[in-house]
Amino acid sequence: MRIFYTILTIAALAGPAVAQAPGTNMPPDFYPHPPCVKPEKGHLVQPGNDADAMRVYNARVKEFNDRAVKFNACLKIYIDNAQNDINAIQAIVHAAVADANTH
Repeated sequence: MRIFYTILTIAALAGPAVAQAPGTNMPPDFYPHPPCVKPEKGHLVQPGNDADAMRVYNARVKEFNDRAVKFNACLKIYIDNAQNDINAIQAIVHAAVADANTH
């Protein structure tokens, strides 16, 4: 029961009510979306035996692969930062529960 009252207290201290999804204390779209740009495949048509077309094709594939590497690195940073945010929120909740259990 203490945990229930702790959660109610945290929700009350969080500020005025905002339109929220059921079962959450967070307003819709409260968390920033990743800034990462997903590379588009485009139309990569096999060039056949034409040497110039092969060079263009290979350049496009390399460009796509380079963008994919940057996209993956960006997402990793975003995910790591999101996990840090989750850890901070959990620490606040755990501290509030511990405080409520001491009273």
